Amino acid sequence: MNLRETIAQLQEDVLFYKQIMSPENTETGLMIGQLDLESTEAPDRIRYRLELRQLGNNENIVSGYTNVNILGSQDRQEVSMPLRSLSAEEDQLDIKLQFRYFQNIQGEIVLPEGFEPLGMQIVAVDESNDGKTIQKSFAWVVE
Repeated sequence: MNLRETIAQLQEDVLFYKQIMSPENTETGLMIGQLDLESTEAPDRIRYRLELRQLGNNENIVSGYTNVNILGSQDRQEVSMPLRSLSAEEDQLDIKLQFRYFQNIQGEIVLPEGFEPLGMQIVAVDESNDGKTIQKSFAWVVE
């Protein structure tokens, strides 16, 4: 990693902690943070790390669940595959969330033969905040 990449990563880390700990934040509750996709030596395997965090008042514990789907194409058809069908680390469609500051969901995705990933869609439900539902889509960008 060169110096510029190191500085960029450190700035990103500082922003992350400011958003978590900042008392002047007016928004509260669950937030979908960033998604990191990293290549491995095997071309059909991708490491993932999804960050979910709480904004505002960190006195409460966020509890709820999230669904993660990998969007792509297979045999010239658009498909959506749940994370649990592609990752050994997840066996539930509803991935349980329970945290005060942040929670990372991470593991390895094994892509099926002929599947071309295009993005990921995350839907999270904050049951501790009247069932507030948030959604975010990410392009498939592998580092």
